[in-house]
Amino acid sequence: MSVGNGLGSPWGSDYWNDSKWSGWCQDNPYVVSLCAGAFAGVASETLLFPLDCLKTRLQSRHGFAESGGFRGVYRGVFTAIGAAAPASAIFFSTYESTKHGLAPYDHTNSVLGYCGIGLVASILGELAAGVFRVPVDLVKQRQQAGLGQSFAEVARGVRCTHSSIFMASFQASLLRDITHSSLQFPLYEYLKLVLARCNGLRREDALPTWQAALCGSVAGVISAVLTTPLDLLRTRLNLRGSHAGDERAVEERLKRLKPSALIKEEFWAIYRSKGARGFFAGGACRAAWMGLGGFIFLGSFELAKKHLMGRPERPGPALPGPGSPAESVALSFADPLRGSPLAGSPLETPLAIPSPLAIPRAVLVPPPIVKEQAERQRQLGREPPASFSFTAGLMAGMAVDIPLHPLDTIKTRMQTTEGFMAAGGFNRPWAGLSAVLLVSLPGSAIFFLMYESARHFLERRVPPALQDNKYIPMARDAAAAALADVSACVARVPGEVLKQRMQGLTADGQSLTFRRTVAGVRSEGLGGFFAGFGATAMREVPFSLIQMPLFEELKHRHPWAAAAHQEGNTRQLGFIGMQCGCLAGGFAGIVTTPLDAVKTRIMLTENRAERMGLLKTMQLIRSEHGLKGLCRGMAPRAMHSGLGGALWLGAFEWSKLLLWKSQSLQSQGS
Repeated sequence: MSVGNGLGSPWGSDYWNDSKWSGWCQDNPYVVSLCAGAFAGVASETLLFPLDCLKTRLQSRHGFAESGGFRGVYRGVFTAIGAAAPASAIFFSTYESTKHGLAPYDHTNSVLGYCGIGLVASILGELAAGVFRVPVDLVKQRQQAGLGQSFAEVARGVRCTHSSIFMASFQASLLRDITHSSLQFPLYEYLKLVLARCNGLRREDALPTWQAALCGSVAGVISAVLTTPLDLLRTRLNLRGSHAGDERAVEERLKRLKPSALIKEEFWAIYRSKGARGFFAGGACRAAWMGLGGFIFLGSFELAKKHLMGRPERPGPALPGPGSPAESVALSFADPLRGSPLAGSPLETPLAIPSPLAIPRAVLVPPPIVKEQAERQRQLGREPPASFSFTAGLMAGMAVDIPLHPLDTIKTRMQTTEGFMAAGGFNRPWAGLSAVLLVSLPGSAIFFLMYESARHFLERRVPPALQDNKYIPMARDAAAAALADVSACVARVPGEVLKQRMQGLTADGQSLTFRRTVAGVRSEGLGGFFAGFGATAMREVPFSLIQMPLFEELKHRHPWAAAAHQEGNTRQLGFIGMQCGCLAGGFAGIVTTPLDAVKTRIMLTENRAERMGLLKTMQLIRSEHGLKGLCRGMAPRAMHSGLGGALWLGAFEWSKLLLWKSQSLQSQGS
């Protein structure tokens, strides 16, 4: 059933207006906030737990290595997940209820008043959730620091902890959480308000999920950096008195100290041992954790809330006919606050004049451009939800990284300083696969999430005068690919460093284990995990600038494409994606081989003092081996990129289409 008729799809009138489930959810917003908050808490805690664990160990008084280093980074994850769902549900239900309850009393209609409501709501939400969260955080952090192997063992240690330590930790946790939320959520609401105005919308709830998640990420990073000292105090207090010897030595003194005195004592202990810089131990890890956590946590909340309320992401603009369901959707976008408590608030545009950006672009452009835009919209496709892009990207990464890993190993060994045979030749071609599965798969998911979102974001901002320019789609896809690759490199480069070190064999013909490789890279400092970041970005961005626009253009011009889209043939569309991905990937791989050779040389240089920049490394390779040295490994790279493009892009297209089809079938069943 076609999408354009508005039936049988998540954006059709049956799903949008007549769904009993969405109607019930709209009548019970408290339950929606409860469920969406629980989903957001579990999603962010599960995905980002390793960063939280590393941050805790960096802040431990016993030191990073003694607390576990990089070993067992999922220790305590079940405790965290068990607490994340109810704590997040309590927070968001309190936050949303308070925000909507206070909205009618804001008569200033100012941005300051709007953010003030968010401030009060966040404080009350943290107070409600903190009662449940703090005791579980105490157990979780002791598990992360290696102060007990099982939940029961750590729980017994917590029961033996003096009440003064527990109350001091409770006070420090509430102080940190309230301060963090007081900074994050007003800033989050303000950024959503600014983006809504930039998009010409008059209600921040109408923002696409990825934009709301991006606001959460920015707000999370800023508030995380500012509250790192409070987080350090809480971690130190949570880990205090966790050894039996410590308990016996300080038991009598703790009886005489108040919780506030313990907080002051810990504060001065940190300052005396490490100075002012000591208060920001683990700050980078916390900023990364809260930045990604803000994106996943608040993005998951917005996504779950929209789906529960029957308001999922809408596709690109359509031509609404008179009296059609599409016309009612357009009218709801033109005046979304009509009859609501937020009417007349700062979310409205000045003088209550509907912004042209809030009206589908097809209504505003002349008929000749409408035809061209319809063709470009077919080429662009519907904007997939963030979960679709992330899941399909994850599946695409698995499809390409696992079967083609031996080719990548051979290519890496051909580009090493020692030479192909000295680096291992054809022995153990699967070395380094564990690092790929750990880091490269999230990198693939992040790439496609950013790529699909950026493509549709840029398309909506093409000026009407350039609508019929045939070069605009290629420029749009190139810009989206560059942005996506830079974002994915943050997750991809550490995995590339570990993978390529494991792919080279030692003198006795054995490959390094994952643990030994991590230990070796860790000895170089945090920068060791990002060795060759600039070279990787310089390779990946040109590669994507060539591959993705070429892939989209080949896919659009494929002789089977129009018929396959019209028939909805998922298998044929996936096969088209494989063919076009193979050609685009192989061509891009050949062109960017010199940059790949430079990146490999930088990553395999273990001595940090000997590591050089991009241009100097390129000159060194050329002086040693001539121009042929820069093209070394071109054949396996072309095969890897061609087959990888077929599997990677084909699997992504196929997975995305299957997700669309499953959602369409679910909406028809409801």
